Amino acid sequence: MVFEAYPGARADVLRLNRRYFLRTSLTVGKAPVTLMNTSTSKLTLATASCGDRLRVRHICPDCPQCLRLREMGFQDRTVVKKVADGTAIICVMMGTRIALGRELCEHIEVERLAA
Repeated sequence: MVFEAYPGARADVLRLNRRYFLRTSLTVGKAPVTLMNTSTSKLTLATASCGDRLRVRHICPDCPQCLRLREMGFQDRTVVKKVADGTAIICVMMGTRIALGRELCEHIEVERLAA
């Protein structure tokens, strides 16, 4: 998707690993200048607020710990509620309380659901 914002400027929407980025390029004189907007920071289970209802969007497929998470029931589109935030993050999934380490929760990308 390319659109003209103003003369000499161009903006592209890039899709990379299920994330969208807005890349704008501007020509100053004869030298092109490219600006990358990466303000679309991902929301992880570690950074979500307590009490939020969340839906799992993506779990890192690379590490063996995330494979164990999938075996425990953390799949894409699973609804969880974050209950406590500390050294261990406690969440409720399908009526069961699960405690996870903060580092492991960084691998779980989530989205907020309406209350």
